[in-house]
Amino acid sequence: MARVKDSRRTSEHPLHSIAYELLHSGICALALETEDAGWQRVNLENRAPMLDVRMLTFLLRLPPVPWCMKKELCRRAMKGALPQSVLSRPKTPFPGDLLEACKGEQEWIARLPRTAPGRVELFVNWPKWCETLDDSKGSLRDTILRPASLFFWLKAVESV
Repeated sequence: MARVKDSRRTSEHPLHSIAYELLHSGICALALETEDAGWQRVNLENRAPMLDVRMLTFLLRLPPVPWCMKKELCRRAMKGALPQSVLSRPKTPFPGDLLEACKGEQEWIARLPRTAPGRVELFVNWPKWCETLDDSKGSLRDTILRPASLFFWLKAVESV
C-alpha cells in the first residue's frame, strides 16, 4: 500500500508519524467493518484490543528509542513468561506464506476432535465444520479456520 505523501499529515505526530497516518487513513475502519456481524452474517462480536483508544494513546506516546527498537517493549513485557532464548533471539520474518505452510503440513487437522469439544458446540456446528474442512480442497482462508482458532483458544483458557 502506498503511503500518502502529504507533509502536513505526517508532521501531525512527533514520534510515530507513519503509524498515525495509517490510523487515520481509513484502513482500520475498512478492516473492522468487514468483521461486523452484518457483513459476516454470523452473530459474533469481534474485538480489536490493539485498536482500543487507550492502547493506541499509550503506544503513540512511547519514545521510539528504546521501546520500538527490536521488539524491546514486547521482550520486556514477556520477561519471566517466555524462555530467555525466545526473548533474546533476533527478529526474523516468517519465510513464506504462513497459511500455505499450515495447509502443506495439516498435522493440526489430525489433532482436532471429530465430536464437538466442550463449549465449542455452543458456537459451531462442529460435525458440519469438520466436513467443510475435509472438503476444503486446499482452500484454507482465515474464515474457515475460525472454529479451529476458537477450539484452541477455549482449550487454552479452560486449562488455566
